[in-house]
Amino acid sequence: MKVLVTGGTSMLGAATAHALAARGDIVTLLQRSASGSLHREVRADINDAVALRQALEGHDAV
Repeated sequence: MKVLVTGGTSMLGAATAHALAARGDIVTLLQRSASGSLHREVRADINDAVALRQALEGHDAV
């Protein structure tokens, strides 16, 4: 499953991304700026509806 995780650098977001990846999901982090994570990152502001819609494309879950 392709999962988009918001707040992927927070304690909860990072733990969620790690758990999803451990079970075999493809994880993408929605970030305002690059974080250097091992997961794929999409840079967008969650308050920008157009950018958020583009970031959601191709994902099965958020």
